[in-house]
Amino acid sequence: MKTNNINVNMNADMNAAIYHDTLTDKEFGILSDFIMQNSGIFMPESKKNLLESRIRRRLRALGFEGFSEYIDYVFE
Repeated sequence: MKTNNINVNMNADMNAAIYHDTLTDKEFGILSDFIMQNSGIFMPESKKNLLESRIRRRLRALGFEGFSEYIDYVFE
């Protein structure tokens, strides 16, 4: 039973870390340039929160703890 509680607490801690993590200006630039080059969609700075919320779902699905880890994964 304690194992389940530990897993739940670890997942809660991980989600809290993801929730509080924000894209740096450099990370936003990397992603917005990629989006522009591959889809022609311009992502102005005013869309940073939108991009964060969309990517945050992907972070959770892949089990990443932050945006930098995800960017390393995508661009390696």
